Amino acid sequence: MHILFQAAVLVLAGAIGWGLAKDKYAPSPEEDIHMDAVDAADLPAEADDAPGVPAQVLTCYRRMNPLTLESANEAVFLLEDGEEVKLNFSGEGGLHLQAGDRGLLTWRGMRLIRFEKENGDVIGGMFYAPAGENADE
Repeated sequence: MHILFQAAVLVLAGAIGWGLAKDKYAPSPEEDIHMDAVDAADLPAEADDAPGVPAQVLTCYRRMNPLTLESANEAVFLLEDGEEVKLNFSGEGGLHLQAGDRGLLTWRGMRLIRFEKENGDVIGGMFYAPAGENADE
């Protein structure tokens, strides 16, 4: 019984340590949306209307979240200044990102907000909209 108690204490201490480490490296909600050089006061309230930064997809991997069993994606983008940005997002949008795709990227912290491909397709954090559906009618 003594061994079981020690094991439970070790597991609890590990979980607490993991939670503290996770919170330390999590992006803060105050982080700005990364965009082209634009004054924040001139931007509309909605992030979807914000201009993006020119970027190219280097890699995109699809994974499954083991807790929720939902699809998850991890993509690495190369910005025009040479910086690499690794972003995570849910949904089926990752099916439509291929290495070499170019477009305008908007993100917050490590989360993809929107990637608009040169062909007009839009991939968001939870959606994919083909170019034909984006046209204003």
